[in-house]
Amino acid sequence: MRCLTPFILACLFLLSPMADAGSLQTKDGQVFEGSLQFQADSSVKVSPPVAEGFPLSFPLTNIATMTFRPSIGGVQSGGVLAGDWGVQDIGSVGVSGSADYAAGEFTLRGEGSPMGDAGEMFHYVYHRLPADGQLIARVQSLSALDSDELRLDPQAKAGLMIRQGLEPGERFCAIALTADEGLQFSHRKNLDSAATVDPVPPGPKMKTPNWIKLAKIKQRIVAARSIDGVKWEFIGELPLETVSDAYIGMFVSSHRADRLATAVFDHVRVVIHGLQGEYFADPRYKELRATRIDPNIDFDWAGRTPDPAIPANNISIRWTGQLLAPTSDVYHFALSADTAARLSINGKVIVDTASRPARAGIVNMMLDKRYDVEVAYYQGGGNASCKLLWSCSTQPEAVIPAEQFYYTPPAGVVNPSNDSVTPSKTPNIPHGLMLADGSFLPGSVKVADSRSIHFIYRDRRELMIPIGQVASVNLHPMNTAQIPAKGAGLLTLAGDFIDGDCQEISAGKTKMSSVVFGVSSYDNATQTAAIVYRNATRSTAPWLIHTTTGGAIYANSLRVDQQKLIAEEPLLGAFEIRLNEIANIAAN
Repeated sequence: MRCLTPFILACLFLLSPMADAGSLQTKDGQVFEGSLQFQADSSVKVSPPVAEGFPLSFPLTNIATMTFRPSIGGVQSGGVLAGDWGVQDIGSVGVSGSADYAAGEFTLRGEGSPMGDAGEMFHYVYHRLPADGQLIARVQSLSALDSDELRLDPQAKAGLMIRQGLEPGERFCAIALTADEGLQFSHRKNLDSAATVDPVPPGPKMKTPNWIKLAKIKQRIVAARSIDGVKWEFIGELPLETVSDAYIGMFVSSHRADRLATAVFDHVRVVIHGLQGEYFADPRYKELRATRIDPNIDFDWAGRTPDPAIPANNISIRWTGQLLAPTSDVYHFALSADTAARLSINGKVIVDTASRPARAGIVNMMLDKRYDVEVAYYQGGGNASCKLLWSCSTQPEAVIPAEQFYYTPPAGVVNPSNDSVTPSKTPNIPHGLMLADGSFLPGSVKVADSRSIHFIYRDRRELMIPIGQVASVNLHPMNTAQIPAKGAGLLTLAGDFIDGDCQEISAGKTKMSSVVFGVSSYDNATQTAAIVYRNATRSTAPWLIHTTTGGAIYANSLRVDQQKLIAEEPLLGAFEIRLNEIANIAAN
């Protein structure tokens, strides 16, 4: 590693508040486990996890790599984990809970009280559930790891919960594994009433690790268990006729108000019926102010603002998700909007109310196949309204119901098929952008022209990056190593490389200018794998940061600001990375 300048070292020393469990490897190959903390004397202190151990210090110049694991602190109540998971202590807590996500695992820490009491307390990591949906997870472990008492209360528990609100006493339904008493199915049907624990079907007492599932289907909540995540056994169900716009998530309770319990969940899969809505305070999709889950697109705001975070006029909204047809048929789509709206299915524009002549809006859809859908709406004045409708041979025109839409949290948060990915191997990710200096950012391209790319970073930050700083863009899952070093061009999904210059990326198409083919358009959903602007060079920045979401970011300097690492990326400047997303920091 080249010598660090005094400025770089000064920035690095601001990391002293950061102390996380992990491992440190020196340049001569020695590995040390423990808590890592940067020191003011140009060293990193490693505190062993055993009481009889003693801390060791290593000069930065002797360190090859530092690998971090989730800290005990984690994301506190009121925060947000990667993938838009809300983090919340329910009830009046004495010992604050926290949550982390890393390498496919959610780690929840929470105190507790008897579940179902008016003063219930537990730690909850959740998504909003505006319609139907389901959550599957494996409870990998339940322990007293973060408390000074090694034995858990027998009623300490970890599981899945659907609840009406985030206040104590709300109606809920939950399935959980307890410390000593096996599986438990509990619920509260009426606000502020006592909870009920139902008997579960007889069988072997379930211990961790084991799989559980909770689903809301119309006016029913259904629970199931499994030993392998494939074959499921029905546990119980609860009719909750008036539960709507609820929450779905994972929880842990120590059953003690003065102790924490720690639960680790993996193989987490959540599907929510609805669409993700992004609400912008301008008509050009630039000033993102709010993100939420909407059950469907059936809105008439009648002069009111669509969301408190944006004004009532001169706004734009983008909805994304997947659409499932109830039968195989030819479907006719229509949009009703006060100003203009556009519907795209699998990257192809189907309806555009601003186009002349009007598009037919016809799609031949197959049963049990999910189609990617995007609706882009903007409003210039007057009463904002937008509705998405369809019809087929067996159904008259109607607003598409919520049960036909599916939203899944962003990729990189849950990756049950690739739990063994190590930080040194960048996994296949759905979308991403490689900078000219070799940094890789997970995310997606919104639009691009010959001057710049509007890029949505994985936590929905929008970056405008000059084309001169971009090496390539992935539009489909692929490892960056698959991009050939052939200069500018387009890599097709079939593996062919077409020499040329990218002129535009928009509306599901990429427009290329090629000596052989002239100006041609390629469908992003079915043809385009990646666009190459130039070959990337390896940065000489002294640090390389790998994230749990597939990012690889070079940095000239590092500093910590609360729960974020600020990396000085050579081309982008100051770049924020959440501490709980850092997998590895290595000397370059």
